[in-house]
Amino acid sequence: MLGYPKFFYWFLGAAAVLLFVFGFLFVYLQDISGLLLVYFKQRSDVTFLSSRNLLYEMAIMGLGLSILNLGLAFFCYFRERILSLFLGVTSFLLVILLFIQVFVIISVN
Repeated sequence: MLGYPKFFYWFLGAAAVLLFVFGFLFVYLQDISGLLLVYFKQRSDVTFLSSRNLLYEMAIMGLGLSILNLGLAFFCYFRERILSLFLGVTSFLLVILLFIQVFVIISVN
């Protein structure tokens, strides 16, 4: 360890996955010019179509939430270390779920 708190590495992993998500979006959304299928039900028709900007907005919201969790983790580090570690792990898992959601939306379209 380089002297950083343990939760910092979870946020570093989340930042790496977010960077991958933004790169993934940049590469795969260049060819799509129409609407994207965002939500559908198995027994009925398509229920929600959107432009590709929605995927960028979801990634930006994930980035904002990770930055907010990082600030809260630094604030709570000297009081409750387990809470800061919990915030780091949940932020990482949130970004992984965001990546899965973006991948599924792009693969369906």
